[in-house]
Amino acid sequence: MKNLLLYLVIFAFSALLFSGCATYQPNPRLEKAEDLKSVRASTLKAKDRSDELLLVLTFSGGGTRAAAMSYGILEALPFVVSRLQVSIH
Repeated sequence: MKNLLLYLVIFAFSALLFSGCATYQPNPRLEKAEDLKSVRASTLKAKDRSDELLLVLTFSGGGTRAAAMSYGILEALPFVVSRLQVSIH
C-alpha cells in the first residue's frame, strides 16, 4: 500500500512537472518592422553618448523559455545598473 501511494505521488508530480512544457503561446504579429541599421546608427552616434564602455548583450535559444529568460534579463537590467550606480542610456 505504501509503494502504491509513493508511485501515485511520483506520477502526479511528474505529470505536473512535464505539463509545463506542453503549453504554447504564439507571439503577436509585428505591425511594422524596424530597420536595425538606422536604429543602431542613431543610438551609437548620439552626441550625449560616451565611448568609454559599450556593452553588447546576446541571447541564445529559440524557444519560449529562452525568450522569457532573455526578456527577464532585459527587464532587470535597469535595476541592476541602478544598484551599481552606473548610468545607461
